Amino acid sequence: MTNPQAISTTGPVSAPVSAPAALTPVLATATTTELAPTAATETVAVPPAATKSKGADRRLARTMLSGPPSIDYLAFLKRLHVNYYTQGDDEFQPNLLKYCLGLGPEQRANSRHAALLEDMASRGFSRIRVVRRTNDILSMDLTWALCNERLEKLQCLTIYLEEIERYLAVVDRLLVLSRVCFEQGTEEEFTARSDEEKEGMWQRMVLFVERHTILFGTLREIDYPACPQSIRWSLWRALPVVLDPREIDATNWFRFHAQTDRTRLDHVTSIHIPAASFHFLQGYLETMEQSEPYLQRCRRLQAYEMPFLDASVDSFEWAVKEKLEAGYTRQDPPTPSLPSMSSLSLSDSNRPSHCSRVMVKHIKVQANIGVLDDWLEDVVFAFSESLETLSTRDDVSNPQLGSTLVTRWNLPRLRQLEMQRRRRSLRFDTGMLVHSPLLEELVLKDHMIYLNGFEWDAVVLQEPLRLPKLRILRLKGIPAITFHPHSFLTSRSADGQDDKGDGDEDFPGMPNLHTLSLNVNGSMDSLPTYALTQSEFQAPSWMTVPREMGEGEWTVPTSWSLLRDRSFWNWTWNLPLLTVLELRGEFGLYFDLAMLKRTPALEVLCLDIWSRFLPLSAQTRTLDLSELAVTQEQGGEAAVAGNDKQQDLLLLPRLTHLHLQGPWVINGPTLKTLFTRVMPNLVCISECGCKGFNLREWMEATVELEHLLSSSMVTMTPQDVPLQVIEDYELKAAERSSVVTLVNLLLKINEAMELSTLANWWPGERRQRELKVAGVVEYVFAGSLHTRPRRVLNSRSASMVG
Repeated sequence: MTNPQAISTTGPVSAPVSAPAALTPVLATATTTELAPTAATETVAVPPAATKSKGADRRLARTMLSGPPSIDYLAFLKRLHVNYYTQGDDEFQPNLLKYCLGLGPEQRANSRHAALLEDMASRGFSRIRVVRRTNDILSMDLTWALCNERLEKLQCLTIYLEEIERYLAVVDRLLVLSRVCFEQGTEEEFTARSDEEKEGMWQRMVLFVERHTILFGTLREIDYPACPQSIRWSLWRALPVVLDPREIDATNWFRFHAQTDRTRLDHVTSIHIPAASFHFLQGYLETMEQSEPYLQRCRRLQAYEMPFLDASVDSFEWAVKEKLEAGYTRQDPPTPSLPSMSSLSLSDSNRPSHCSRVMVKHIKVQANIGVLDDWLEDVVFAFSESLETLSTRDDVSNPQLGSTLVTRWNLPRLRQLEMQRRRRSLRFDTGMLVHSPLLEELVLKDHMIYLNGFEWDAVVLQEPLRLPKLRILRLKGIPAITFHPHSFLTSRSADGQDDKGDGDEDFPGMPNLHTLSLNVNGSMDSLPTYALTQSEFQAPSWMTVPREMGEGEWTVPTSWSLLRDRSFWNWTWNLPLLTVLELRGEFGLYFDLAMLKRTPALEVLCLDIWSRFLPLSAQTRTLDLSELAVTQEQGGEAAVAGNDKQQDLLLLPRLTHLHLQGPWVINGPTLKTLFTRVMPNLVCISECGCKGFNLREWMEATVELEHLLSSSMVTMTPQDVPLQVIEDYELKAAERSSVVTLVNLLLKINEAMELSTLANWWPGERRQRELKVAGVVEYVFAGSLHTRPRRVLNSRSASMVG
């Protein structure tokens, strides 16, 4: 906004802006604003003591009568980017076209516009090439006209490469420029130039940055068009050095990486390049071989996040060497269950202080698996005493298949561990986590269990985990199959009380578990399409040809018997603090609903019974309410929904989000009882592939839910939607924009849920707030969105959901 103190009341602040004659109709002529005339006031008699001021009053009156002052708003201009507006891809604004065609002979003779205007006049209509080129010319001229008189104040500026000479001549006036955007203009115009012309423009672009850096050193950001890698490298080398940085991130990464040899790194504590920046940085990776290793100079480094790794530049071999020189040892003890691999052990004597070594606490990387495994072993050994969070993912584009073996780590301070292998199987010896008693989050996933040639004999059941502080557990693929369910054993009952008898073994298990996700489906769709077409990515033969069970032809790997062994998976564990439960594949298919009696704090439930390893005939499951029945003995342990005339059923008052996927068979009355009596406070519901009920029965069951905001039936088709149901329940079709908004929200990471995968079914927290404020419920079915007014909450039910 304009500073009131800078506005003169006696006349124009500055001279009018000069501009080329051709731009007169383009520029806004009203660059000044008029002040409202002063309101009329009554005449007041002036006392004799005030006669001295009569002269000043007369001068002020003459000033007011002479007209309102002019204000040069452009005097406050700091950032300038002009892109002249065109109505469409191939037509001008009518006024602009009329102006251009109405120019006189002398104006047309202007060498800059002659060819363009002649082409426009001779053809009688606008072509896309003419429109785009005119846009560039107007943008260039208008930019210069607006900034020429105030270059000293500009902080951000757009420069067209064909005008670079003009700005090179005035680079000494750009005192505070911090960002410059170089534009090459239309592709057709630039491509038509010779290689010598292009090279000259690129070199002058580099020269501009070099001169400005020498003169002022204020440039921080540059945007450039497509150009050779050598030019881009020269541009970033020409920028000012990052002075004594504390953090390296996406905003200063290019400047830093091109000048690591000049940058002081003594105080760098964080290198944070998130995965979202990978595509932005990918074109620059080819120049990484021009860099030198720099991590050893970051003596205060605590956090390191990188979406790519270079075997030499990002190596921590120096940290391993420093630790070995400090008196630590690295040994290879034999392991009975898995092949031995390099691991660590710390000598009891000659342990130095931590002050002389770098002690990184947080690491998150994504890289080619050929680089990642060896790099990870160096990291785990070098920073074993300090690591608190460790997250590693392999690059999905890597064609190499195989196994990642992890057998012996010693990370006593570790709180979060995530390992994902999308192109390899992950065989992780969880027994070593006994050395990580502070672990709060464990995520182990792979996607390779459906491939031919997989070594099923290598899959062995792990020992039960003892992680008393673990809050989040997410397992997928081989880590999920080999997980021992006795890890859930605790001495805590469903109401949170100590339930251990005198003779019971003191097994801590996971008493503080809040989030549990178990998945064995393999997720083939997470791999790129081109990968699935290659021979080495074909699914195993025992998966591709479905056979009916009972014929003696259907073969399933013996490791899957681990999931069906009821002596292990009896689902009788008490998890009183569990709030999120996601079970997919055979975990969902064999889940005993009676265990919900032992999870009174549950808020999110996802049960997906689709399985890639069973015939379709073996996947159907009928939802039986008897599994949720509560006996008199259990009444004291679980909340009860029922009365004398009805069966006593489990009540889950905190459950707000439910997703059922796969061939669940649920009839209409069961569905209504489930929603209204067992889960009365549901906010978001979704189903995919369920059967046994129709739209009317779905509406009858959900319309009774007072807190409902979103309901989704994914598998319905338009033929399944009776119009009478739409009318009976006063459903109104939402506008297309609302549908698009909903889809976008569904695909984003769900802010309200700890499991981002569930965002595919429920709207995010922001959307839920919007629905609550609007007082409507969304129904998604048959690819469309409908809404209805939300029921008015009574005071008691409203208090239950806050």
